[in-house]
Amino acid sequence: APEVWHGEITPKADIFSCGVMLFELLSCKHPFRIVDVSQAGAQRYWNARPTPAWNVLNKRSQRAKDLCEAMLRLDRIGRPGAPDSMRYAFLMQVATPGEAARSSKTTRAELVKRLARLPERSDLYLDIALQVARQWPANQWPTVKSFFHECQGMGAGRLAQAQLSKALVAAGLEQGEANKAARAADIDSSGYVEWSEFVASCIDLGGVEFEGYLADIFAKADSDNDKLLARRDLHRLAPGLSEYQIVNAFSTMTGREEEGARIDWSTFLQHFRPDSDGSPVFEDQGIFGGLMQRGWEFLNPLPASLELDEANLSKLAKMGFTDRKVCLEALRNHGNRITDACVQELV
Repeated sequence: APEVWHGEITPKADIFSCGVMLFELLSCKHPFRIVDVSQAGAQRYWNARPTPAWNVLNKRSQRAKDLCEAMLRLDRIGRPGAPDSMRYAFLMQVATPGEAARSSKTTRAELVKRLARLPERSDLYLDIALQVARQWPANQWPTVKSFFHECQGMGAGRLAQAQLSKALVAAGLEQGEANKAARAADIDSSGYVEWSEFVASCIDLGGVEFEGYLADIFAKADSDNDKLLARRDLHRLAPGLSEYQIVNAFSTMTGREEEGARIDWSTFLQHFRPDSDGSPVFEDQGIFGGLMQRGWEFLNPLPASLELDEANLSKLAKMGFTDRKVCLEALRNHGNRITDACVQELV
């Protein structure tokens, strides 16, 4: 950072360094060219107030450029600190439910898959999903809203189970599968699927964008602050569930029914990720997104196990990759996950 050459070393110098790396990730170019790296030469360079070649970022999103420009401000006072940097839209778009819902990657086909899996969800999962759905306005869920209106036809803001079932059959589900999904989407068993129930049925609480929300409700339900949930805490978490539903959710997570059993955070989180490893998907960021994805996989690998290996090898074999040694090596390189980058390595 420019001020470092004058003896001013603060955390904001690190923000400047991060801005340099972000610029390089977005453009594959260095933002500055210092020829003379002596102290006197560097001071002359920064005193001249150089500016990066911002035009090389023209094909990147405005959100990315906004963050990069802020981090590379030459004046330390005007440069954001770490907390403020994290609030920029470019970083928030991989961390908030609203941004995740607006993502173009949440396709109609993905919504249909989520609805098909709905009968497998627990009562607790659906109750929490419904709480989320009621907090977010309709404009946060454009793909969901569009699908809902198509299913609805000229209805009055809700779907009959038969309407939803018919739409799911048209989208490719078998009739029996569609009927089960439609019944599960009617969370309050009223005979109709209201808007908030439809949203709750379509969102994926296993996604990393919901981890912060789940951590927050876990902490609020933890009545004695021991980072463990007792059965009574589940009542605080989901007051709308019956005693039977609470006991069922509790025993599912703990494998026990007695009062002394407890649920820790990792067990609680995994309950909402029955078919997801919770890895973030860094979407629509080009080179930068790919590098962020690889970084996440390296820092957060799934623990290797014989069962996981065989399951992944079976999936890869169905995709046409049958060399076990090569497949295992690729899996290890990508955090023991079958990601697009993993498949690309095998191609």
